[in-house]
Amino acid sequence: MFNEANQHPPSKAALSVTEFCGVIGLSRSKFYEEVGEGRIQVLKMGSRTIVPVAQIDAYLAQLQFKGGRR
Repeated sequence: MFNEANQHPPSKAALSVTEFCGVIGLSRSKFYEEVGEGRIQVLKMGSRTIVPVAQIDAYLAQLQFKGGRR
């Protein structure tokens, strides 16, 4: 919790779609495609869509590494 003794506000618990896309490097259209496929979980606050910060790690964990030839 934020208090004067701590003097630091809490980190965000959720990101906007634009923020999430910026962190991951996805376009908005790819983001909504991934949501539709169930690979990214979102929350709705009225008409606003937010993404829990935990979805960053969850999404990245399900991606596969592609090895290249050297």
